[in-house]
Amino acid sequence: MRLYYYYYYYYYYYYYYYYYYYYYYNNNNNYYYYYYYYYYYFYFYYYYYYYYYYYYYYYYYHYYYYYYYYYYYYYYYYYYYYYYFYYYYYYYYYYYYYYYYYYRYYRYYRYYYYYYYYYYYYYYYYYYYYYYSITTAITTTTTTSTTTTSTTTTTCTTTTTTTTTTTTTTTTTTTTTTTTSTTITTTTINTTTTTTTTTYT
Repeated sequence: MRLYYYYYYYYYYYYYYYYYYYYYYNNNNNYYYYYYYYYYYFYFYYYYYYYYYYYYYYYYYHYYYYYYYYYYYYYYYYYYYYYYFYYYYYYYYYYYYYYYYYYRYYRYYRYYYYYYYYYYYYYYYYYYYYYYSITTAITTTTTTSTTTTSTTTTTCTTTTTTTTTTTTTTTTTTTTTTTTSTTITTTTINTTTTTTTTTYT
C-alpha cells in the first residue's frame, strides 16, 4: 500500500511538472531551459524510483529471507531438541534396561557363582572325607591281618646209618652218617597260603 501511494504521488507530481514546463516553454520560448530542467527532473525521478524499487525489493526480499531463515532456524531448533530428547530418552531407556538386566544377571551370576563354589567345596570335602575313611579302613584291616598271621613250621629229619664189619687182624669200624633236613614253612595271611620249602643236606 505504501508503494502504491508512492507511485501515485510521483505520477501526479510528474504530470504537474510536465504541464508546468510546457506552459513555461510556450510563454518564454526557452526550449533549452525547459529541456535541461526536464532532463534533470526525469533523471532524479528515475533514480529515485529505481532506488525505491530496489529498496523495497531488497527490503521485502530480506524480510522474506529473514522470515524464512527464522522459520528454518525455528524448524532446526525444534528438530534439534526433538532429536536431543529422543536420543536422551533412548539413551536413558537403553541404560535402564542395560542396568536392569545387568544387575539381574549379576545377581543370578553371583548366586550361581556362590552355588558353584559351595558345590565345589562340598564335593572336595566329601571326597576328602570319603578318601580319609577308606584309608583308615584299609589300615585297620592290614593291622588285623598282621595280628592274625599264623606260621606253621614242619621239620623232617632222616638219619641213615650203615655199619660194615670185616674180620681181620685189625678191626675197623666205619660209620657213615647221612643227615637230611627238610624244613617246610607255611605262612597263611588272610586265606593266602605261601609255602616255602628249604632242604639242607
